[in-house]
Amino acid sequence: MIRRIVRSYDVNDITKFVSKVFANNEPMCKVLNVNEKDIENTFGSLIKECCSSNLSTLWRNDNVMAASLVLPYYKYKNFDIKNENEKLKPIIKVLDEIGDIPDGLIHNSVYYFMHGTDPSVINKGYLKKGVLSTIENTEKNLYDFIIADATNVASQHVLKKYDFKVYKKMKFNNDIEIYRMIREIYYY
Repeated sequence: MIRRIVRSYDVNDITKFVSKVFANNEPMCKVLNVNEKDIENTFGSLIKECCSSNLSTLWRNDNVMAASLVLPYYKYKNFDIKNENEKLKPIIKVLDEIGDIPDGLIHNSVYYFMHGTDPSVINKGYLKKGVLSTIENTEKNLYDFIIADATNVASQHVLKKYDFKVYKKMKFNNDIEIYRMIREIYYY
């Protein structure tokens, strides 16, 4: 399997891939009965921005098998979702309500927008590889912090394992815990 930085020409494959993975596996999407088109239409522009950031990584053979999508935090913070789908409004509201990060971190942070893994390679270490590639790409681009919103137990566990600290917590639908997490990059 090939690992490489995502490029802008990957946008169609990546959008289809992460939309499918999130519609079928992300806890909030499952509760809200969100489908692939809902995600594509609402987050397609943000996914496109991640594909041109030089911070995102994909793993592929003939098809995309895993992808970690990352962009500078200030771009995420100022992003205007244009095709907001009614089904996704509760998710967007949660991401707004979980709050912001301290002002001093905004311009020297990246946002780990999403990681998707194809079901055929689940439990083969691609979430861990995604976190490690995000740390590596963040260091190469001289950012100081990684911000992530972890919406499932597996992501929360792996991020904690790699020194992400919980900055804020909230609940969605009274049972899904969402963590806003921050990891500082240490340059030696």
